[in-house]
Amino acid sequence: MTETTKKQEKATGIELTEIRDGLFRIFNTDSIDDLGQNLMKDVLSHNEKTMSAVTELFSSDLSTDYLQGVWQYYQADREEKKQDFTPKTLASLMGILVEKEEEVIDLCAGSGALTIQAWCYDPNKRFTCYELDKKVIPYLLFNLAIRNMSAKVIVGDALQNTKTAEYYVTPSERFSEVKYIDQSTIKPAV
Repeated sequence: MTETTKKQEKATGIELTEIRDGLFRIFNTDSIDDLGQNLMKDVLSHNEKTMSAVTELFSSDLSTDYLQGVWQYYQADREEKKQDFTPKTLASLMGILVEKEEEVIDLCAGSGALTIQAWCYDPNKRFTCYELDKKVIPYLLFNLAIRNMSAKVIVGDALQNTKTAEYYVTPSERFSEVKYIDQSTIKPAV
């Protein structure tokens, strides 16, 4: 681990290894590769016990995208896909810039850092998140759900206007419910 990474870990207040190990305990796994599948399974089944445990792991600090660090350090493809995620300071600036907007569109959502910062300024906003990499979608959906956000998540290429999957994230009593929309059932406009 580089010195910069160590400094970034300490700056969040919760070390990356603490978050990783805590997630492993919560999801009963020791594999970073299984974590995404577990996040997806629990967010789609609206497992409030798991969502509560993750919220507690983050010390109820939902202003920070702690899942981003796990994804970026352990799973992002920085070499081939050039995946590098938005620092919280830049995400916060973007949140300020869209503070008065009712709806925010995040074209390269990743795990949701920009969306989360906009939500911090106004939790009643509606969000549309586009993300091309299917492997980060569980992190994004879980992040939105534990914050009880309203969003549409489109898996696809925003620049090419293509999509392979779509999810609706709907606020509930404590955590959002996430529903997968089967693309084969959607009829094209004539």
